[in-house]
Amino acid sequence: MTADQALNLGFVDAIEDYSDTIINSALIKKYTDTAPAVYQRCINKILNKKSNMNMDNRELIEKTTSVLDKVMNFFKKVVNKQTITDKGTLHHTGEMCEGAEVYQDEDMTSPAVTDTYTTAEGEQLAVKQGKVQQVLN
Repeated sequence: MTADQALNLGFVDAIEDYSDTIINSALIKKYTDTAPAVYQRCINKILNKKSNMNMDNRELIEKTTSVLDKVMNFFKKVVNKQTITDKGTLHHTGEMCEGAEVYQDEDMTSPAVTDTYTTAEGEQLAVKQGKVQQVLN
């Protein structure tokens, strides 16, 4: 999907102009470090195969990252489930089970703090670095 298509379909509000000149692949990596893991691997393959990245590749990576971030955020909001605990609401996309990613904000951008949470149903959730490590009844 191109940026224009994403704009026309309502996935993004605007298309940003990327005019900075970046010639070093280490600098390009700075722009891609925040990409979700699902497409971070694809970006890493591009960076690892070409040590002398040119401006066209940088623009493609940056624009793709921007559009995919917005698409991912849209779908996170659509599938956002909430679990009320003794320490606030945890937000997640799937079932609350071991390995599930949990967030402390509705936009699902800030991983939940490492702690043990108790749900309204009495389950205890051991969370470490934004992932459920263990669910105890």
